Amino acid sequence: MPNLMRELRHLVWPAIAAASPPAVPPAPSTPVHSAVQAAAVDAGSFTIVRGTAKIGREEFSIRRAPDPDNGYILSGTAVYADRRLTPTLATDSAGAPLRYQVEVRSAERRQELLTLQIVRGHASQRTQTAHGESATEFRVAADALLLDDDVYNQYYLIARSVMGARNPSPGFSETVRTVIPHRSAESLEHLTVVGDDSVMVGGRLLDATRLRLVAASVERDIWVDELGRVLKVTIPARDLVATRDDAPQ
Repeated sequence: MPNLMRELRHLVWPAIAAASPPAVPPAPSTPVHSAVQAAAVDAGSFTIVRGTAKIGREEFSIRRAPDPDNGYILSGTAVYADRRLTPTLATDSAGAPLRYQVEVRSAERRQELLTLQIVRGHASQRTQTAHGESATEFRVAADALLLDDDVYNQYYLIARSVMGARNPSPGFSETVRTVIPHRSAESLEHLTVVGDDSVMVGGRLLDATRLRLVAASVERDIWVDELGRVLKVTIPARDLVATRDDAPQ
């Protein structure tokens, strides 16, 4: 099979750089066909609420490429009242970011296009806005994970770091490094397993493990199933709750 990164260059960069990017993947006759065949890990949607008001919705898919690449491809669309985000992330087999792009549109106009590439711990980021273009470079730890603001499917990579090969006990904790693209920086976060819990998803009460992620006094709680698939995320400091619309399949 062709190398996944070459396929992603056909899939991600031209599609998002176009003035009016397609809302759905290209037809299977294009070079993206092999990448689309990557094994499904998760797919669904979140409803995002601030206080008691619904403010947005995110649809997403997470796929894993076959050997030898064996990385993850996370893509989706988050629609808020004032903007539409289209993030696409490609990682290595450990979930560490290799390439990331997110386009922000408002009223059918592109407000921002951020692209990020990480090679051997060196991150190169370019941001295009109506006011011009800027470029930033910074160092990234080999085990860092990417977590962008206002994108919730990416918490899967955080949960996977704990749930992947273990059945973590309450109180288990570890340090997680995260890349925050819009800040062009890396953050040191503390991840703790709060314990067994349950969460209402699509009218069903599902068993879950509750995780807590804390950085710079900002606390986020993440409810995940036994496979690490995200069911709910809360950010109390921002009065935000993202809840999955339907149970994972």
